[in-house]
Amino acid sequence: MSSAGLDHARARDRVLEARALGEDATRRAADLEADLERGRAEDSDEALAAAVAAARADVAERLAESTALQQAWDGEDPERSMAQLQQAKAQLDRLSRDVERLARRDSELAGELRGIGKQGFDEDLARAEGELRLAGDRLARLKREADAVRLLRDVLCEARQQAKQQFTEPVRRRLRPKLARLFDGADLAFDEETLAMTRLHRDGVAEEVRSLSVGTREQLAVLMRLAFAELLLERGCPAPVILDDALVYSDPCRFAAMRQIVMEAGRRLQIIVLTCRENDWSGVGAPVLRRANCLAGNGQRQQLATIR
Repeated sequence: MSSAGLDHARARDRVLEARALGEDATRRAADLEADLERGRAEDSDEALAAAVAAARADVAERLAESTALQQAWDGEDPERSMAQLQQAKAQLDRLSRDVERLARRDSELAGELRGIGKQGFDEDLARAEGELRLAGDRLARLKREADAVRLLRDVLCEARQQAKQQFTEPVRRRLRPKLARLFDGADLAFDEETLAMTRLHRDGVAEEVRSLSVGTREQLAVLMRLAFAELLLERGCPAPVILDDALVYSDPCRFAAMRQIVMEAGRRLQIIVLTCRENDWSGVGAPVLRRANCLAGNGQRQQLATIR
């Protein structure tokens, strides 16, 4: 039974109970009236009047309760309650049919599983779990290898950086004094990867080496070779420096400064100058060999000039 039907039944029972109580109260009032008549001989009117008043008050209370219950009964809508009850029953029927249908489908699926072999699924699951474990082991191994490669890369990068610093810093240290004689307070920057000269810093301005004049680039290249040759000499690997008309684009002032730098380096290094402008190097006090006088019988050339 729906909630509305239960409330309706309880309200009806309470009305009947109130009616019974009202009827009982009426009978009691009559009994009290009779008792009053009989008791007047025994009790005073004041006592009887008090008893009557109490009985009347009780009757009035019971009647008020009966009236309230009657109003609640009258306010109920039996038709609506019945409609709700029918709707609930219909919904219950639909749910019962759905449960039966799902139960039949469950039985059908169970039969299909038995038909195709549930044991096969267990084997597939076990095989998949085994492959998963193998894949996890392989992943862990690859992670360890990746960590090792990453560590090796970091170590190599650090070693390469240290090697570059061990090369560039000593060369730059030997280069700065020579560079200062051409460009006061200048410094050179090198490419991190190729170690090629990239920028010339002078007068607070960084200039790209490729934007400099041909003569300036020649001068920087010669100074770089001299600094590197000095580094090799100090490390026990002496090597000659060969200049093949390397300063032909320098203006007279820069050429004079460069010639002086080359002559000073020639006191420690073996420097060979190949030139077709002999007057540029006259007076340096170095042996001079001319091509016309150095052709051997087999046609091989010998060195033209050595500044030592």
